[in-house]
Amino acid sequence: MNWPVGGAAVGVAVCMAVITSLAQSQTPVGRVVFGGEADRGVALEKPQDMMLTRSGVVVVESGAPYLRLLSSSGRLLHSGVKAGSGPGEVRHISAVSVSPARDALLVFDPALRRVSRFRVTDSIALMDAHSVPLEVDAACLLGGTLWASGVHDTQGIVHRLSIRDGQYVVAQSLGTYKVGHPLQGNRLFWQHVVASRMLCNEAKNQIVVASRQLGVLQRINIATGAVSMVRVPGFEPLHFAMEGQSMVVQRGPQGVSDEILNVTEQPNGYRVIVGRTDKTHRGDGDYLSIREMVVPFNGAASGKVELLREAELDRDGNRVLCYSAVPYPQGAVVVGGAGCKAR
Repeated sequence: MNWPVGGAAVGVAVCMAVITSLAQSQTPVGRVVFGGEADRGVALEKPQDMMLTRSGVVVVESGAPYLRLLSSSGRLLHSGVKAGSGPGEVRHISAVSVSPARDALLVFDPALRRVSRFRVTDSIALMDAHSVPLEVDAACLLGGTLWASGVHDTQGIVHRLSIRDGQYVVAQSLGTYKVGHPLQGNRLFWQHVVASRMLCNEAKNQIVVASRQLGVLQRINIATGAVSMVRVPGFEPLHFAMEGQSMVVQRGPQGVSDEILNVTEQPNGYRVIVGRTDKTHRGDGDYLSIREMVVPFNGAASGKVELLREAELDRDGNRVLCYSAVPYPQGAVVVGGAGCKAR
């Protein structure tokens, strides 16, 4: 989830039957209720991501109507971006970035290789659209400049995009994943590595990219291009191997693997939410358990990790995770369908 860090003056309680990540599939990933207790507010069946704007909370869904604008109390203000290939329409959303003024959204569609800019007031309206040269899986605006993560021939971790002749081009690429894996030069492996969560800090002029499947945080200094890395302790990554021309992906020896669901910055490090998968709970919103921790990051190595909470989730939704946006994402497990209390 793309929550801002700091004192956002909006108290939004989110009841989740399963935690959601920025899913790459269009499979519904759970049920979310906005606006206080579970028996009130707006129910969403296919949530992917959410962010705060000046006008309210925008929820990204994996199918039409794709974008919904809600008030902080959970009232539906606007619903609708149509499925299709025409202006203002989308076929699939891989990433959404909110403008620094929080009054516009950049919506990336990998199927159309297009980014559409929508103004957010009391409704969501198309401003313009441009083609993009890569499939973007995360993006942010840093000082008005668009940076994106995704597979590109330059093989950088992040790419600065600029408009030329009416379309976005890669103007600069920074960073290289050095994860010590024998396949790190393989393009198929690269696609798994790049799949990420992205956190931008304009004050520090840096970007943090979290590899969703490998449990690696990479911090990139935009001015110098310097990259520092830390691994999330206890993270069980997927195992990759080549068989002929095919990439074989397997879970670890215990039959489990982890995914990074979200990263936010705190004074003492990065708050990381990790979901665990197995043969029954396959990820992209369906997880065996959730761990939330603070990972210290001094630029080269990590200190002692603070485990904030760990909880198993029931597939039938008997347990839910409740999230609040103030002052930063906080979660609590509620048992028995009691719902989330308004904060």
